[in-house]
Amino acid sequence: PAQAWAEAGTEGVGVRQSDDELPAFPALWARTAVLAAVCRGSDAPVGPRTDPAFAVYRGENGGCTIARLPGNRAVVSGGRDDSPLLSAAYKGLIEWPDLYRGAPPWLQNLYLDPRAGRGLLSFCYWWDGANWFRSDLPQAATLSPDDQNWQPTDEITAGMPGLWTAETTADLVANVLKRIGVELTDRNAYAALNLV
Repeated sequence: PAQAWAEAGTEGVGVRQSDDELPAFPALWARTAVLAAVCRGSDAPVGPRTDPAFAVYRGENGGCTIARLPGNRAVVSGGRDDSPLLSAAYKGLIEWPDLYRGAPPWLQNLYLDPRAGRGLLSFCYWWDGANWFRSDLPQAATLSPDDQNWQPTDEITAGMPGLWTAETTADLVANVLKRIGVELTDRNAYAALNLV
């Protein structure tokens, strides 16, 4: 990312504000922490794991890393295993997607999901303290006709746990509890949502 920024020379060029694609970072981080605590406490084999600076998620079809940075900044990056965007790039149908186009200079390799080092990163978002941003991915405009229905959110849907709302997060918590034999009943039906 630092090399891409230096070559482009202009922060913010070719960037799309993407608040409609991810929850605000404070909510995303809190939901991740709740789900991680429930997964860790129940010995769930999958689910996010967190520490004060990073959250890591490895799912069945992708994964991501959420990096929490000083100054209320953050980076979310990862990918899906069957990414149409990367498949098209590897086949030479589109130019390689410039995921860091317009990224700020503080977006460094240290904060990226390990997929970046293997050429498997298919999304990268940065939070500046108030809004999410990502590259506008001009390369994706020329996806093959078979992939016309592709949207950038397809990449994050497969690469992140479904933490889009408090309700979807509560559903994930309830599913983890169900796997360990804790059924929500009429008496505790709102327990997962209240926790989130």
